[in-house]
Amino acid sequence: MAIYQIVVPYLSNPAANQLWRGPLQAFRTQTQSAFDGLAALDISEDDRAVLRAILERNLTFMADCLRTGTFTYEEIEKFIRGCTPYAIKTIGIGSSAQVGHWLKVVEDWKKRLGKDWERTYAVSNTLYIARQNNILFSVLVQFMGTETMGDRLLLIETPDFETTPEKMLEVLTRIVADRALGMVFFKDYFLMDVELLGGGGRQAIEHEMNKRGLKALLPTLAPFRSNDWPWKTDPTKGMGPSALEEIK
Repeated sequence: MAIYQIVVPYLSNPAANQLWRGPLQAFRTQTQSAFDGLAALDISEDDRAVLRAILERNLTFMADCLRTGTFTYEEIEKFIRGCTPYAIKTIGIGSSAQVGHWLKVVEDWKKRLGKDWERTYAVSNTLYIARQNNILFSVLVQFMGTETMGDRLLLIETPDFETTPEKMLEVLTRIVADRALGMVFFKDYFLMDVELLGGGGRQAIEHEMNKRGLKALLPTLAPFRSNDWPWKTDPTKGMGPSALEEIK
């Protein structure tokens, strides 16, 4: 994918516009370093073979582009399609590493906190693309239970790839403070978890659509306090594959 992002802006005439050469050469150097370090990785030989296969393909394609000074869309597509089966396997390798790591980390947190674990808040942030099967949030659920979701276990969407403990603590503090505010004003501890204007906006949409003789398209209402998964879960909504393995 990194190679694709480097070369695709120059597809119109890569021979005439050689600005892609520098970034591609730099990435080839990084890829060669990764390839040279394969033997030092503490992984199975099967996993090492997968990584070796995809790195070799990357190195070969980049070397060919740099040698000829050009490339075509057909060549890029052929290269990518040849890498895809191995890329799917690397997703499995990377996911296993992340899950194994975080399971141990959260397990240690739970042991250290002891009885206080039942009063612990946990917050994970996520980009919209990582929300569907957020690894850290899903690991936390294994130890905290689904009944804590939306209560003490929270998933916060963000436009940023990274965050800080300070920012996450600020968000959590605001949520808890807003809940206290909701109890004082509206006698409901979780009401402020939902945008206040959203309810009024919903009624306004229904009113305006009725005036136009049209049906308002709105989601069903759920309780303010909900421990439903914070992502798409209904298999009857939508079409097409729902997992990478289903793509042919």
